[in-house]
Amino acid sequence: LSANTPVPRLSRRGKKSVARPGFTAEEIRKLLAFMPEWAESDAHRHTGRQIKLLLRDYVEILLATGMRAGRESLNLLWQHVEWHQAGDQRYLRIWVSGKTGGRWLIAKHRAAEALERLAIRQKTVGMTLEAAIAAKLPVKVFAYDDGTQPDAFQGTFKRMLAVAGLSRDASSGQERTLYSLRHTYATLRLQNGTNVYWLKKNMGTSVTMIERHYGQTNVLMGIEHETAKRRKPKKPAAADAAKKAPKLNKKQIKADDLVPAGAVDMTPVDDGGDD
Repeated sequence: LSANTPVPRLSRRGKKSVARPGFTAEEIRKLLAFMPEWAESDAHRHTGRQIKLLLRDYVEILLATGMRAGRESLNLLWQHVEWHQAGDQRYLRIWVSGKTGGRWLIAKHRAAEALERLAIRQKTVGMTLEAAIAAKLPVKVFAYDDGTQPDAFQGTFKRMLAVAGLSRDASSGQERTLYSLRHTYATLRLQNGTNVYWLKKNMGTSVTMIERHYGQTNVLMGIEHETAKRRKPKKPAAADAAKKAPKLNKKQIKADDLVPAGAVDMTPVDDGGDD
Protein backbone atom coordinates (compact mmCIF):
# COMPACT_ATOMS: atom_id res chain seq x y z
CA LEU A 1 0.00 0.00 0.00
CA SER A 2 1.12 3.54 -0.67
CA ALA A 3 1.98 5.64 2.33
CA ASN A 4 -0.59 8.14 1.05
CA THR A 5 -3.38 5.58 0.81
CA PRO A 6 -5.79 6.02 3.72
CA VAL A 7 -6.43 2.84 5.73
CA PRO A 8 -10.08 2.41 6.66
CA ARG A 9 -10.76 2.20 10.37
CA LEU A 10 -12.91 -0.70 11.42
CA SER A 11 -15.27 -0.29 14.34
CA ARG A 12 -15.62 -3.07 16.87
CA ARG A 13 -18.98 -1.75 17.95
CA GLY A 14 -21.77 -4.12 17.10
CA LYS A 15 -24.94 -3.04 15.40
CA LYS A 16 -27.41 -1.58 17.84
CA SER A 17 -30.00 -4.14 18.84
CA VAL A 18 -33.50 -3.59 17.46
CA ALA A 19 -36.42 -4.60 19.62
CA ARG A 20 -38.03 -7.75 18.27
CA PRO A 21 -41.74 -7.77 17.48
CA GLY A 22 -43.86 -9.32 20.20
CA PHE A 23 -47.39 -9.30 21.58
CA THR A 24 -48.80 -7.43 24.55
CA ALA A 25 -50.76 -9.29 27.23
CA GLU A 26 -53.99 -7.88 25.80
CA GLU A 27 -53.05 -9.04 22.28
CA ILE A 28 -52.32 -12.53 23.60
CA ARG A 29 -55.76 -12.64 25.20
CA LYS A 30 -57.23 -11.64 21.84
CA LEU A 31 -55.20 -14.28 19.99
CA LEU A 32 -56.10 -17.07 22.42
CA ALA A 33 -59.78 -16.16 22.16
CA PHE A 34 -59.61 -16.01 18.35
CA MET A 35 -57.83 -19.30 17.61
CA PRO A 36 -60.44 -21.93 18.69
CA GLU A 37 -63.14 -20.77 16.28
CA TRP A 38 -60.59 -20.06 13.53
CA ALA A 39 -59.10 -23.56 13.89
CA GLU A 40 -62.52 -25.20 13.58
CA SER A 41 -63.63 -23.08 10.62
CA ASP A 42 -64.08 -24.58 7.17
CA ALA A 43 -61.04 -25.42 5.08
CA HIS A 44 -60.91 -26.58 1.47
CA ARG A 45 -58.96 -29.74 2.25
CA HIS A 46 -58.63 -32.10 5.19
CA THR A 47 -54.97 -31.11 5.55
CA GLY A 48 -56.04 -27.45 5.63
CA ARG A 49 -58.19 -28.04 8.70
CA GLN A 50 -55.51 -30.26 10.22
CA ILE A 51 -52.80 -27.60 10.04
CA LYS A 52 -55.13 -25.02 11.59
CA LEU A 53 -55.88 -27.32 14.53
CA LEU A 54 -52.20 -28.16 14.88
CA LEU A 55 -51.09 -24.53 14.64
CA ARG A 56 -53.44 -23.54 17.47
CA ASP A 57 -51.86 -26.13 19.76
CA TYR A 58 -48.36 -25.23 18.58
CA VAL A 59 -48.88 -21.52 19.31
CA GLU A 60 -50.33 -22.17 22.77
CA ILE A 61 -47.45 -24.47 23.74
CA LEU A 62 -44.77 -22.08 22.47
CA LEU A 63 -46.37 -19.30 24.50
CA ALA A 64 -46.47 -21.53 27.58
CA THR A 65 -42.88 -22.76 27.35
CA GLY A 66 -40.71 -20.27 25.48
CA MET A 67 -39.24 -23.08 23.38
CA ARG A 68 -37.91 -22.19 19.95
CA ALA A 69 -40.03 -22.56 16.85
CA GLY A 70 -38.50 -24.96 14.34
CA ARG A 71 -36.20 -27.86 15.13
CA GLU A 72 -36.26 -27.50 18.91
CA SER A 73 -40.03 -27.85 19.09
CA LEU A 74 -40.73 -29.99 16.02
CA ASN A 75 -38.36 -32.73 17.23
CA LEU A 76 -40.29 -33.07 20.49
CA LEU A 77 -41.50 -36.63 21.19
CA TRP A 78 -44.17 -37.76 23.65
CA GLN A 79 -41.49 -39.63 25.58
CA HIS A 80 -39.86 -36.25 26.28
CA VAL A 81 -42.88 -35.02 28.29
CA GLU A 82 -43.32 -35.92 31.95
CA TRP A 83 -44.72 -34.74 35.25
CA HIS A 84 -42.35 -33.42 37.88
CA GLN A 85 -43.32 -33.10 41.52
CA ALA A 86 -41.78 -30.26 43.54
CA GLY A 87 -43.29 -30.12 47.02
CA ASP A 88 -47.05 -29.88 46.65
CA GLN A 89 -46.79 -28.54 43.08
CA ARG A 90 -46.83 -30.68 39.94
CA TYR A 91 -45.18 -29.28 36.81
CA LEU A 92 -45.02 -30.40 33.20
CA ARG A 93 -41.37 -30.97 32.43
CA ILE A 94 -40.25 -31.22 28.81
CA TRP A 95 -36.90 -32.26 27.37
CA VAL A 96 -35.92 -30.25 24.29
CA SER A 97 -32.78 -30.19 22.19
CA GLY A 98 -31.89 -27.28 19.95
CA LYS A 99 -29.17 -24.76 19.07
CA THR A 100 -27.75 -24.69 22.61
CA GLY A 101 -27.97 -28.43 23.27
CA GLY A 102 -30.44 -30.37 25.39
CA ARG A 103 -32.25 -29.10 28.47
CA TRP A 104 -35.30 -29.63 30.63
CA LEU A 105 -37.84 -26.83 30.69
CA ILE A 106 -40.87 -26.27 32.87
CA ALA A 107 -44.11 -25.48 31.06
CA LYS A 108 -46.84 -23.20 32.32
CA HIS A 109 -49.97 -25.10 33.33
CA ARG A 110 -51.85 -23.93 30.23
CA ALA A 111 -49.68 -26.20 28.05
CA ALA A 112 -51.44 -29.28 29.43
CA GLU A 113 -54.71 -28.44 27.64
CA ALA A 114 -53.02 -28.14 24.24
CA LEU A 115 -51.03 -31.34 24.80
CA GLU A 116 -54.24 -33.14 25.77
CA ARG A 117 -55.89 -32.11 22.50
CA LEU A 118 -52.86 -33.30 20.53
CA ALA A 119 -52.71 -36.67 22.30
CA ILE A 120 -56.39 -37.41 21.77
CA ARG A 121 -56.46 -36.26 18.15
CA GLN A 122 -53.45 -38.24 16.91
CA LYS A 123 -54.30 -41.74 15.72
CA THR A 124 -50.83 -42.97 16.70
CA VAL A 125 -51.50 -41.84 20.29
CA GLY A 126 -55.26 -41.66 20.81
CA MET A 127 -55.24 -41.30 24.59
CA THR A 128 -55.35 -38.75 27.36
CA LEU A 129 -52.32 -36.70 28.28
CA GLU A 130 -51.84 -38.68 31.48
CA ALA A 131 -51.83 -41.94 29.52
CA ALA A 132 -49.56 -40.53 26.80
CA ILE A 133 -46.99 -39.41 29.38
CA ALA A 134 -47.08 -42.82 31.04
CA ALA A 135 -46.74 -44.63 27.69
CA LYS A 136 -43.45 -42.85 26.81
CA LEU A 137 -44.16 -43.08 23.09
CA PRO A 138 -41.35 -42.31 20.61
CA VAL A 139 -43.83 -40.35 18.50
CA LYS A 140 -43.69 -36.70 17.38
CA VAL A 141 -45.88 -34.36 19.45
CA PHE A 142 -46.52 -31.72 16.79
CA ALA A 143 -48.02 -33.87 14.06
CA TYR A 144 -51.22 -34.35 12.05
CA ASP A 145 -53.67 -37.03 13.15
CA ASP A 146 -51.84 -39.55 10.91
CA GLY A 147 -48.45 -38.83 12.55
CA THR A 148 -46.92 -36.78 9.71
CA GLN A 149 -45.68 -33.22 10.16
CA PRO A 150 -46.27 -30.10 8.03
CA ASP A 151 -43.36 -28.70 6.06
CA ALA A 152 -43.70 -25.38 7.88
CA PHE A 153 -46.09 -23.34 10.03
CA GLN A 154 -45.00 -19.81 9.14
CA GLY A 155 -47.31 -19.30 6.15
CA THR A 156 -50.41 -20.45 8.03
CA PHE A 157 -49.36 -18.42 11.07
CA LYS A 158 -48.99 -15.30 8.93
CA ARG A 159 -52.44 -15.78 7.39
CA MET A 160 -54.02 -16.39 10.79
CA LEU A 161 -52.55 -13.20 12.24
CA ALA A 162 -53.80 -11.24 9.23
CA VAL A 163 -57.37 -12.46 9.81
CA ALA A 164 -57.04 -11.72 13.54
CA GLY A 165 -55.69 -8.23 12.87
CA LEU A 166 -52.44 -8.97 14.70
CA SER A 167 -49.88 -9.07 11.90
CA ARG A 168 -47.68 -6.21 13.10
CA ASP A 169 -46.20 -5.02 16.36
CA ALA A 170 -47.93 -1.73 17.13
CA SER A 171 -44.86 -0.16 18.73
CA SER A 172 -42.27 -1.02 16.06
CA GLY A 173 -44.39 -1.69 12.98
CA GLN A 174 -42.46 -4.92 12.39
CA GLU A 175 -44.22 -7.99 11.05
CA ARG A 176 -44.62 -10.73 13.63
CA THR A 177 -43.24 -14.23 13.08
CA LEU A 178 -43.36 -17.46 15.06
CA TYR A 179 -40.29 -16.23 16.94
CA SER A 180 -42.50 -13.45 18.33
CA LEU A 181 -44.08 -16.09 20.59
CA ARG A 182 -40.75 -16.83 22.30
CA HIS A 183 -40.04 -13.11 22.57
CA THR A 184 -43.46 -12.56 24.13
CA TYR A 185 -42.94 -15.41 26.60
CA ALA A 186 -39.68 -13.86 27.82
CA THR A 187 -41.02 -10.32 27.97
CA LEU A 188 -44.13 -11.22 29.97
CA ARG A 189 -42.16 -13.48 32.32
CA LEU A 190 -39.71 -10.68 33.08
CA GLN A 191 -42.47 -8.12 33.51
CA ASN A 192 -44.09 -10.44 36.04
CA GLY A 193 -40.89 -10.71 38.09
CA THR A 194 -39.45 -14.06 37.01
CA ASN A 195 -35.87 -14.57 38.18
CA VAL A 196 -33.63 -13.87 35.18
CA TYR A 197 -31.27 -16.76 35.96
CA TRP A 198 -34.19 -19.17 36.15
CA LEU A 199 -35.51 -17.80 32.87
CA LYS A 200 -32.23 -18.14 30.98
CA LYS A 201 -31.99 -21.80 32.06
CA ASN A 202 -35.59 -22.53 31.08
CA MET A 203 -35.16 -20.87 27.68
CA GLY A 204 -31.69 -22.22 26.92
CA THR A 205 -30.12 -18.79 26.51
CA SER A 206 -27.88 -16.43 28.48
CA VAL A 207 -28.35 -13.42 30.73
CA THR A 208 -26.40 -11.38 28.16
CA MET A 209 -28.86 -12.29 25.41
CA ILE A 210 -31.84 -11.55 27.65
CA GLU A 211 -30.38 -8.18 28.57
CA ARG A 212 -29.63 -7.38 24.91
CA HIS A 213 -33.05 -8.25 23.54
CA TYR A 214 -35.34 -7.41 26.46
CA GLY A 215 -33.64 -4.29 27.80
CA GLN A 216 -36.55 -2.24 26.47
CA THR A 217 -38.76 -3.69 29.22
CA ASN A 218 -38.77 -2.39 32.77
CA VAL A 219 -36.63 -5.26 34.08
CA LEU A 220 -33.05 -4.01 33.75
CA MET A 221 -32.93 -3.12 37.43
CA GLY A 222 -33.85 -6.70 38.24
CA ILE A 223 -31.13 -8.04 35.95
CA GLU A 224 -28.53 -5.73 37.48
CA HIS A 225 -29.65 -6.71 40.97
CA GLU A 226 -29.33 -10.42 40.21
CA THR A 227 -25.94 -9.89 38.53
CA ALA A 228 -24.67 -7.99 41.56
CA LYS A 229 -25.76 -10.79 43.86
CA ARG A 230 -23.77 -13.32 41.83
CA ARG A 231 -20.53 -11.31 41.65
CA LYS A 232 -17.73 -13.05 43.51
CA PRO A 233 -16.78 -11.23 46.71
CA LYS A 234 -13.17 -10.56 47.54
CA LYS A 235 -11.48 -13.67 48.83
CA PRO A 236 -10.99 -13.28 52.61
CA ALA A 237 -7.78 -14.09 54.37
CA ALA A 238 -7.49 -17.74 55.36
CA ALA A 239 -7.96 -16.99 59.06
CA ASP A 240 -11.07 -14.89 58.42
CA ALA A 241 -12.46 -17.48 56.01
CA ALA A 242 -12.19 -20.17 58.66
CA LYS A 243 -14.22 -18.03 61.06
CA LYS A 244 -16.89 -16.95 58.56
CA ALA A 245 -17.42 -20.11 56.49
CA PRO A 246 -20.76 -21.68 57.51
CA LYS A 247 -21.07 -25.40 57.95
CA LEU A 248 -23.28 -26.92 55.29
CA ASN A 249 -26.02 -29.29 56.31
CA LYS A 250 -26.08 -31.85 53.51
CA LYS A 251 -29.70 -32.68 54.25
CA GLN A 252 -30.65 -29.13 53.29
CA ILE A 253 -28.92 -29.25 49.90
CA LYS A 254 -31.28 -30.13 47.06
CA ALA A 255 -29.68 -32.09 44.25
CA ASP A 256 -32.52 -31.52 41.78
CA ASP A 257 -31.53 -28.53 39.66
CA LEU A 258 -34.35 -28.99 37.18
CA VAL A 259 -36.78 -26.86 39.15
CA PRO A 260 -34.40 -24.30 40.69
CA ALA A 261 -35.34 -21.48 43.01
CA GLY A 262 -37.68 -19.24 41.06
CA ALA A 263 -39.86 -21.98 39.62
CA VAL A 264 -42.68 -20.48 41.62
CA ASP A 265 -42.53 -17.68 39.05
CA MET A 266 -44.08 -20.07 36.56
CA THR A 267 -47.34 -20.36 38.51
CA PRO A 268 -50.36 -18.65 36.94
CA VAL A 269 -50.14 -14.91 36.32
CA ASP A 270 -52.23 -12.59 34.20
CA ASP A 271 -50.21 -12.80 30.99
CA GLY A 272 -52.86 -13.27 28.39
CA GLY A 273 -54.89 -16.31 29.37
CA ASP A 274 -55.90 -18.66 32.11
CA ASP A 275 -53.46 -21.33 33.17
